[in-house]
Amino acid sequence: MVLALVPEDRQAEGLVQTLDIEKNISLSSLKTCCNKFVLSKQKEDEYVDAQIKDIHIKVADKHLPILSLSGGNQQKCVIGKGVLTDPKILLMDEPSRGIDIGAKTEVFDIINQYADRGLSIICVSSELKEMLGNRQPSCRFIKRY
Repeated sequence: MVLALVPEDRQAEGLVQTLDIEKNISLSSLKTCCNKFVLSKQKEDEYVDAQIKDIHIKVADKHLPILSLSGGNQQKCVIGKGVLTDPKILLMDEPSRGIDIGAKTEVFDIINQYADRGLSIICVSSELKEMLGNRQPSCRFIKRY
């Protein structure tokens, strides 16, 4: 995959609210969890567990409903889902919208972590000061008028 999107409205566009945490994270990358046409539960578990650990999603049980998570942890799930598709570019639309200040810091840490690993990330944000305060030296900003 070339491009993955983390949408602005995680509730309406980034999550399937009737599914659990595990299924929401693995949903966009199911083809990597399949042996021919059969879903490998073991592969799915491995991918999801690695993503939960990698981006520090605070979850007691990945089989809980996605809505049992805080807004920040839901946002991390949407980011994890996008990253699991192994994109070349991650487009993040308002990545810190609707989450508390602690979760915002964690989301920006995740962005920086993946940028350090070589993933190209495009962030669209109305919070320029927030973006400037959390940027890596390699980040570039374009302000549109």
